[in-house]
Amino acid sequence: MNRGRGVVTGLLLLVLPACGLLFREAPEDDPNAVPGPNDVGARGELVTGGEAPDLIPSGAGRLSHSQISIVLQRGDLRMLVTPLDEGIIRTAAPDTWQRLNALAESYRTTAHLRPGADASDALFLVALHAETRSATFEPADVALTSQGVRHLPLDIQGLTPGWSRNRVDPRELEMAIYAFSSSLDPADGLELEYQEVRSRDWERRLPAILSEQARLMGRGGG
Repeated sequence: MNRGRGVVTGLLLLVLPACGLLFREAPEDDPNAVPGPNDVGARGELVTGGEAPDLIPSGAGRLSHSQISIVLQRGDLRMLVTPLDEGIIRTAAPDTWQRLNALAESYRTTAHLRPGADASDALFLVALHAETRSATFEPADVALTSQGVRHLPLDIQGLTPGWSRNRVDPRELEMAIYAFSSSLDPADGLELEYQEVRSRDWERRLPAILSEQARLMGRGGG
């Protein structure tokens, strides 16, 4: 268990310096940051799961962290939920892909150490930020809905020291990896729910992700 915690701590040293980017939106009018809506593949099917590494080359994406994430705001609490599916994170810029990939691989490597955890579960990075004042948080109240099925987390692994306090203070960032059933596929659509608030932000993210996947598969010969 201590060895697994040491791996995660080392990864956080890579992730935390870039935390300021987690809640910054890329300009929607920047053609270099967001592929245009008319790009080939913008209306295609999202590539996820085990086939993604064979079709999408790594280290050549252009999207920012926020462009592949779902945002939910509840009062002063701002939540960013990022699917750690390889087909999605490979569309992100190289440094972002490396950090997210390392977190997912670390979880899968140590999953057998935690009861109820499974290396095949669908993984998501949940990041929390308080806007102006401290906000309380109930980790188990995060849910994802896909194709009418509501999924609750099967396992939650806190990444930051303050996660267990169930509170986020201003200028702080708390993060955890959430594991959901392996049947939850971002390609089937996602809605993020926290208590009485629901976000359908994923629908806004899909066109850019689809377009970037198409570009990368064309570049890689897929």
